[in-house]
Amino acid sequence: MKEAPFTNGFAPGTSALHGWSNAARGQEPEAAAIHRPTPIFTPSALEHLCQRDWPGNIRELKNFMRRLFVLRSGKTISVSEAKQLLGDSSFKTPENLKALVESEKKIIEQALHESGGIVGGPNGASCKLGLPTSTFQYRLKKHNINPKNFLKHN
Repeated sequence: MKEAPFTNGFAPGTSALHGWSNAARGQEPEAAAIHRPTPIFTPSALEHLCQRDWPGNIRELKNFMRRLFVLRSGKTISVSEAKQLLGDSSFKTPENLKALVESEKKIIEQALHESGGIVGGPNGASCKLGLPTSTFQYRLKKHNINPKNFLKHN
């Protein structure tokens, strides 16, 4: 049996616009799962994302949205920021990258503070951010963050 063809990685009769529209309106389940506000897309950013050829199909789209929830939750995403986060432009200046790295570090530290230094498990910082514990541990090492510094003392 021959499979139905896909257009831009989405099944016929559907489009990326539907998924992005839901995410832009805050209906993305990822936002609720990690207790962070959904990023807000400008109309031009939303159009750019809908026109993009998503070679990784829905998996790439979901991973991109997860990054946005962590790095840019509640912020307005312009077309230039979307291109930069997707690697679609040469707009990667050291200042912008440094700001993203610092934002990630602050978010990790805040999650550790809220979890009392607990890394894994249902009450851990990794769960609060919607990250696998192994990924969270990698990022702790990358940012030279010691979770013991966030332990709650009785």
